Amino acid sequence: MANVRTLRKQSSDGDENVDRGQLILVTGFAIAVVLLALVLLLNTAIYTENIATRSTADDTREAVEIHATVESTVASYIERKNEAIAEDNSAHSRADAESDFVSLRDPHEERSLRQGQSLSIDYLSQTNGTKVTSVDEGQLTASTDPVEIVNATSETRSFQLRLTDLPSESEQTRVLIEDTETVSISEINLYQNGAGEFVVESDGEVCTTSASEPVLDISAGVFSGEECTVQWPAVGTHSISIVNGSATTGELSFVTHESGDTNTTDDRISTSDAIYSINTSVTYVTDQLEYATEIRVAPGEPDV
Repeated sequence: MANVRTLRKQSSDGDENVDRGQLILVTGFAIAVVLLALVLLLNTAIYTENIATRSTADDTREAVEIHATVESTVASYIERKNEAIAEDNSAHSRADAESDFVSLRDPHEERSLRQGQSLSIDYLSQTNGTKVTSVDEGQLTASTDPVEIVNATSETRSFQLRLTDLPSESEQTRVLIEDTETVSISEINLYQNGAGEFVVESDGEVCTTSASEPVLDISAGVFSGEECTVQWPAVGTHSISIVNGSATTGELSFVTHESGDTNTTDDRISTSDAIYSINTSVTYVTDQLEYATEIRVAPGEPDV
């Protein structure tokens, strides 16, 4: 009987060991499940945050691209419209801008709609002006005397000279831009040096090129594709004159604000109606972003 009791005691201890082992195993499994669930939840949260951040960043980048696209599209329209008006003002008018704007904006708005976004581009207003050009390639002006091309204008943009021939330094052509508010004059001298290079000189800076028919973009400060800082008056009313323009051959072109009086007496100068600038509004809405702004487009306006 003693042996029997001993055997039963051993059997009870074994069951307790088995139960304890199973409990430890189940507990460990439960902890593992909890840890796995926490990891999954954490990964989901990180993934969701990354997706949201990426979506917002993509939308922001898209808004910046839309802003740039609207600017370039409207600028291109203004340039094309002004050329068309200059060629045939009976068929084209500055008054067409608002109605023309519909065909400019619709493709962009429809593309955004297909992508599940809301884009609205609206015409707000425009500022008119005058486009001043040479009649054709030849003398810049018909006189050696100062010729005032525009008087008392508030804004001028895209002022360019395409040069085919320049006089010697002693007979140089001068472009004078007078700030009529401060009575200060910015002087740009044009001549050909002894080496046959075309020279632009302004406020001590000298730019040269041996290129054929180089373009001097006075508004942008660029000569023959290279930076060339020329004097430009501070924002305000100014007048533009050319001295000894008959000694230089080439073509001039710029657009001036309607506030200025342009020269219509020099045989070498031609003027036509033009659009100076257009104001638009842009509203772009997605699930993550709402972007609204107004954009003034005046292509080639100097940064002063």
